[in-house]
Amino acid sequence: MKFSRYFSFVCILAIACIFTVGCEKMQKPVMDAITDTETETPAEMDDTLQPVDHPEDDSDGETPAEMDDTLQPVDHPEDNIQQPETPPEMDGPQRPPEEDTQQPEMPAEMEPDATITISPTEIALPEVGEQLTIKVNIDSKKPAVGYQFVLTFDATVLKYAEHSIPNYIPGSEDYTLEYSMLDDGNLQITVLSFTSTGIGEGALASATFEVLEKKASTIVLSDVTVDGPLLSVPGSDREIIINTLDLAISEDTVVIQ
Repeated sequence: MKFSRYFSFVCILAIACIFTVGCEKMQKPVMDAITDTETETPAEMDDTLQPVDHPEDDSDGETPAEMDDTLQPVDHPEDNIQQPETPPEMDGPQRPPEEDTQQPEMPAEMEPDATITISPTEIALPEVGEQLTIKVNIDSKKPAVGYQFVLTFDATVLKYAEHSIPNYIPGSEDYTLEYSMLDDGNLQITVLSFTSTGIGEGALASATFEVLEKKASTIVLSDVTVDGPLLSVPGSDREIIINTLDLAISEDTVVIQ
């Protein structure tokens, strides 16, 4: 019995050794293969790995130059439409239409209703104490009912003596207003008729001065107005308006020298 147990133990031990040796022999080729795979270099792997050709990749890799040779332009019928030519006058910046440089014709100058003058225009220098007389004249194309003017003189050389109103506007003195005012070398004369009118040539007034000093001086006519008949305006707030004539003064100065 002891031998039998010993023999069984030995057999079991032998079997275990055989099994262990066999496993080690079988494991070594597998481990060698795994080790060889892990220790391969990239270069060795490149030699083993071969690129796979894909037919569809041949067209994608073409360069632009190669594509230009293969791509043909496509004709579009609408591209053949000719653009309208620009008219010659439309070339360059547009110029504004030339304005008519011709000046409009001006109406003929209207003639005045009356012309006023003073006379004489020159007087030789008188001696001290002597007198000289000047006149204010009118040539009117329209009727006049009144007038007014101012004579300006050097009061240190001349002294106002008197004035007279000729019968340029006829009528009764009862219906005629005459007014004069003297103020430091200024003589103002005003005449207004309520019933008559004057027209044509005539004298409006005359004025006389006395010489105080033998010295050159002047008498100047200014502020002249001539009024025509009063105008009535039916339906207006002002039933009558003053009708002032258009005047031209051709001579307005008397030179004393």
